[in-house]
Amino acid sequence: MYRRLLGLIKNLSWRVVTALAVFSVGSIAFVALAKEVRDNETLQLDREILLGIHHYATPTLDSIARILTHFGGVVVVPILALVIAGLFLKKLGRSYALLILCGVVGSSLLNLLLKTLFSRARPQLWERLVVGHSFSFPSGHAMASASLSASIVAALWYTRWRWTAILLGMVYITVVGFTRLYLGVHYPTDIVAGWMLAIAWVAAVFAIFS
Repeated sequence: MYRRLLGLIKNLSWRVVTALAVFSVGSIAFVALAKEVRDNETLQLDREILLGIHHYATPTLDSIARILTHFGGVVVVPILALVIAGLFLKKLGRSYALLILCGVVGSSLLNLLLKTLFSRARPQLWERLVVGHSFSFPSGHAMASASLSASIVAALWYTRWRWTAILLGMVYITVVGFTRLYLGVHYPTDIVAGWMLAIAWVAAVFAIFS
């Protein structure tokens, strides 16, 4: 049994091993954070961070945040995913297009499942400018934006566009995540959990398509 396991590992490419390692680390980190959230260990810090952000709220920032937050929503992300998958299908091949679609679609389905499982209520610290109709943990906007960004990075990893994709992806998910905090519709741990899980999921998809 031990020899068979070693043989299987040797037959795996370093790309698959790395992807599986990222999946394992991301999954373990998510489980650890989810346990803390379930036990309300993070609630006080979550609230303090949100109130600290809200202290700097202005009408101008309110308007900007309400616009930018849609870039991680259920309309914009699917459209971006389809457009980018179409471009990758034409330029890079079918497997790269499927990587984008599976990364985003699978992440969305996983998010819906976990929201129902944890059933965490959204923050109610002030009168919110936008209304969230689903549960809070993990953040759907954070997962959607991170899964899209991570999928693009994975698809472009062996091209000269890798670092550009990483930089733009980090800016994108940070902006979307911050708008959710600014608008008071998510706790910080919702955002971080969404990022962790999205990266873990995309790593697993990448391992499959490698």
